[in-house]
Amino acid sequence: MKLRPSLSLLVSATFVAALLVPTEAAAQGAVGAKVGLNVSKVSFTPATGEDDPTGIDSVSGFLAGVTFRRDFTPIVGLQIEGVYAQSGSDLSFAFGGDTFRADVRVDYFQVPFLVTFAAMHNDTSSLRLFVGPTFAFKVSDSFKQFFNGTEVPLEPGDEGAEFNSFDTGITVGGLVGVKKFFVDLRYTWGLTNIIKDAENGESAKNREFALAFGFYLKGK
Repeated sequence: MKLRPSLSLLVSATFVAALLVPTEAAAQGAVGAKVGLNVSKVSFTPATGEDDPTGIDSVSGFLAGVTFRRDFTPIVGLQIEGVYAQSGSDLSFAFGGDTFRADVRVDYFQVPFLVTFAAMHNDTSSLRLFVGPTFAFKVSDSFKQFFNGTEVPLEPGDEGAEFNSFDTGITVGGLVGVKKFFVDLRYTWGLTNIIKDAENGESAKNREFALAFGFYLKGK
């Protein structure tokens, strides 16, 4: 999936801004870049009268971004990030001897605002815990449907499920750093319904587990 031009500029600006953070500010925090794996699925509630899915499977996607942390005390800091993440889910339904599957993909540009707590920090290693809201802006989406294992093309003018352009969630996780390298592990609990124009109680909320490997460009 390709980033929209405006989003590409936003991502580029985020990277440039991070690299240009003054050394004095980095001395009270850190600037880093990371890449990793995003495992996601949706918590799905069908519309009134519709059947529950017999299976909701997670999908794996790519993530990449930058992170900036400002420490206010030796223990507490604020971490702001810009992350491009691929997410989605596979939903399966059974009707007698027939099966229907929906393959959903939604990519986001995520901006987490995380309060960090240094459980341990010295010259060579660190352990930090973090929690806070994540705001996500939809980059692109796709919807494919399969009947008994065969893809069924969408009818002309039918785009399948439509998704809202904005999502919010709560992120919790931790980070282990060794010198200039770090490993970031987190879970994000989506709070908003990502289905556009949902009716009769229909909803889908993101659930994401992310593992990323990173390098501090400034600070640590």
